[in-house]
Amino acid sequence: MSRVVGIDLGDRKGHYCVLNEDGAVIEEGSVQSTPAAFKAHFEVLESSLSALEVGVHSRWVSRVLADCGHQVIVANRVRLKLINKSSSKSDRVDACALARLV
Repeated sequence: MSRVVGIDLGDRKGHYCVLNEDGAVIEEGSVQSTPAAFKAHFEVLESSLSALEVGVHSRWVSRVLADCGHQVIVANRVRLKLINKSSSKSDRVDACALARLV
């Protein structure tokens, strides 16, 4: 898999960051936090390694992503000091940090 996707999940939207094989950001955006919206967005993307933090939505999101052909890693946010202790917290920054950690 040449692409890596980091997803920061929220109650209304999930913010995502897609990196190419060189680690450059090739796409960023957000998608509504519903199974239908995630399926519609991620089923058309090339299979990738996707990372997200464990949380309320992580179970269904990981299932939808896997059904779309993506490999999924669900990370424990407490163990992710780069994100957990970051002084520049935002959904966009967290999504890119998750992608870079993978």
